[in-house]
Amino acid sequence: AFQTTAPAGPVQPAYTDDHGGLAPYLQMMYERLLLLRPLLAPGGSLFVHLDWHAAHYIKCLLDAVFVAAQFPHEIIWRYRRWPARARLFQRMHDTIFWYGATPTVTRWRQLY
Repeated sequence: AFQTTAPAGPVQPAYTDDHGGLAPYLQMMYERLLLLRPLLAPGGSLFVHLDWHAAHYIKCLLDAVFVAAQFPHEIIWRYRRWPARARLFQRMHDTIFWYGATPTVTRWRQLY
């Protein structure tokens, strides 16, 4: 649950990121992806940024809504964390899936 951070006045609830479990979340994402696809311009791209919790599930949904030829790249965003004593391997990356409106959308413009 997230709250407003307005400088004046009391803190108020803003929204919640709880969808009631994985299945309702995936259904919500699927419905939104279906609505987004026709909104993309012919040369448009969609970037979906996810962490390890649902990236593999959302990739399957994206493949169902778009076709494999419209998936030019998977971008791995690696970040650093403080070393910690943990029993598990640290999760240190997010995934960004890049889909194009058409199969020819693979042009990348390097940012400087």
